[in-house]
Amino acid sequence: MTNIGGRPLPAYKVWLSGEGNPIAYVSARDGSFQRIRHRRWRWFDFLWMTHTMDYEGRDNFNTLTLRVFSFLGLITVMSGFALAFVTSKRRKKEAKH
Repeated sequence: MTNIGGRPLPAYKVWLSGEGNPIAYVSARDGSFQRIRHRRWRWFDFLWMTHTMDYEGRDNFNTLTLRVFSFLGLITVMSGFALAFVTSKRRKKEAKH
């Protein structure tokens, strides 16, 4: 981990008592408050990472993995439309006449 939400390290971790086990991050360079993280944030961060398929920075929407899965999803949808067209009852009735 090279940063906390885009802010550079080093930083001190301050464990706080409270709901969600919050941790405050304070810059070791100038003592300024950086971020606070808690259990719900960690869940959000995990779900966001899996949604964007960016497992390193969590902010890049142009990953190769996301492009591949988007392309495969598009192929799946198009093949579904083609299958629906080929197997439609109306088309079968037209072919009989």
